[in-house]
Amino acid sequence: MIKSSDYPINEEIFNDLNKLTLEYDILNSIEILENNAENKIILKDSEDKVCRFCKKSYPTVKFRNISHTIPEFIGNKTLFSDFECDNCNHFFSKFQNEFANYLLPYNTFSETRTKKIKYQSIKIK
Repeated sequence: MIKSSDYPINEEIFNDLNKLTLEYDILNSIEILENNAENKIILKDSEDKVCRFCKKSYPTVKFRNISHTIPEFIGNKTLFSDFECDNCNHFFSKFQNEFANYLLPYNTFSETRTKKIKYQSIKIK
């Protein structure tokens, strides 16, 4: 991996990311010019209707919902996938709620917008 940056690079994080790239292949790379719900990009599976998590296919499982590829609470309003079955989408949504609660302070300070285009806030007692 070639590194070039105008900003200081944390070598430990860079090395961890470098190790991670050795374990995964990039299947698709997309440039997002504007992150909003009007510019939906729906990633399609190369195979017809096979869930990326459980590997079950239609009609064994249903694909009624189009899921966010990257959770919306992180700020994604553009990338969706058409290869996550409804069962897995429901299962992983439970973890997303906990992860969203964990990241709430970070999303507040980074001004990540919610569905209603309001900034997230924390109530301090």
